[in-house]
Amino acid sequence: WDEVFELFSAPSDGSAAPVRLGPALAPGTDVEPGLFFTPDGQAVLYRVHDPARERTELRIAASATAGVSARLDDEFSPGGEVVDVVLGPGGQRAFYRADRALDELFELFSVRLATPGAPVRLSNPLQVEGPASVAEFFLAPDSGHVVYHALLGDDYRMGLHARELRGAGRERDLTDSAHWIRDVLGFSVDGRIVYTATNASSSSAAPTYSAPLDGSAPPVVVLESEARHISPDGRWVAFADAGNQSTLVSARTDGASGEIALATAGDMESLSLAPDNTHILFTAADSFLHPFELFSTRLDGTVTPLRISGAVGSGAGARLAFASPYSPDGTAVLYRADDRVEGREELFIASVDGSFPARRLNGTLAANGADVLRASFTPDGTRVAYAAQQDGDGQVELYIVPSDGSLPSTRLTSAGFLVLEGTRLSDTHAFFVAGALGQLW
Repeated sequence: WDEVFELFSAPSDGSAAPVRLGPALAPGTDVEPGLFFTPDGQAVLYRVHDPARERTELRIAASATAGVSARLDDEFSPGGEVVDVVLGPGGQRAFYRADRALDELFELFSVRLATPGAPVRLSNPLQVEGPASVAEFFLAPDSGHVVYHALLGDDYRMGLHARELRGAGRERDLTDSAHWIRDVLGFSVDGRIVYTATNASSSSAAPTYSAPLDGSAPPVVVLESEARHISPDGRWVAFADAGNQSTLVSARTDGASGEIALATAGDMESLSLAPDNTHILFTAADSFLHPFELFSTRLDGTVTPLRISGAVGSGAGARLAFASPYSPDGTAVLYRADDRVEGREELFIASVDGSFPARRLNGTLAANGADVLRASFTPDGTRVAYAAQQDGDGQVELYIVPSDGSLPSTRLTSAGFLVLEGTRLSDTHAFFVAGALGQLW
């Protein structure tokens, strides 16, 4: 059918023709964006939107079997839909939100994949009137809990709730009636959840709390400020205030350290907790009239902040501007700076602990307003791919360079092609989306 989008599978070596997964869809029905593969790659979960029946359902199909799929969710009320699908550890269960009973009243469910049966509702019954709904949920790293954020009961309090996935399946309210959840930062490796919350009588201050998932102790305040950053292992949080004099502070999420002052500066930006769970990186300037420099310090406050960026020029300075700036081993970081020519942001690499000086990786950029736009390490960390206007034709093209700067960069794309978002790297290949300019404009 015209304008019906269905799901297909094909061998990556081109040895067979594509096959349609699941039965043929009715006119107007589409497979929604977002596919979810089991760890062994043998099955795929997908959502199908049926406007005639006013619902979006969840289905599972073998990844190489034509024409067969099974529905995983239950019947819905009109307007019902499945959203936020997450595969559990080992790919044995799927978790999702759905407004099964009443349109826009979202509840939390799970369903087994090997022998699909009736989904199990994991959230407590929600009130029918008012803005009652499961807003989001998180699978804990211990694989034994799912935590959800919802408005429950008659007090219209946005609370945090942990459901056991083993044993009796008990549920615990992780927050008390005096607080509303503001944001969930993450989990710690020692079984705690870290979040910010406001007092029910005041919506201004939002301290940072942590609470054990097993309910063995009440929540504790770990930082009086609203932390925005958490270390990968969940043991540290950090916060920097804004204003004429910025202060950077950290704290352990088990409450053992109290608040630790790490640095002060006229202005501070670009906070990032390093993968080593030990260092925090930040850019700072003496005032809004001065360029930013990149610094590193330890989260435990035992060393003085160390500048790891190069010499500053007259421009804006250094920025942590890339989505995945760290090397695979966590020892190096990529950043942008206009240290050499004001307004022209180039690509630099620095050591997280200051063990080697910062160095520029890109070649000479085009003269007029050229910048390095995107950059990331290859999986083995030996090279860096970046997109930039470098060869004088004014177009964004893809380059690769050794991360130690031992050789000049090599252009990977052909002249006259524009590199778009979505570059992915292996140790030996770069995968990217590009189009001929004559076809794009």
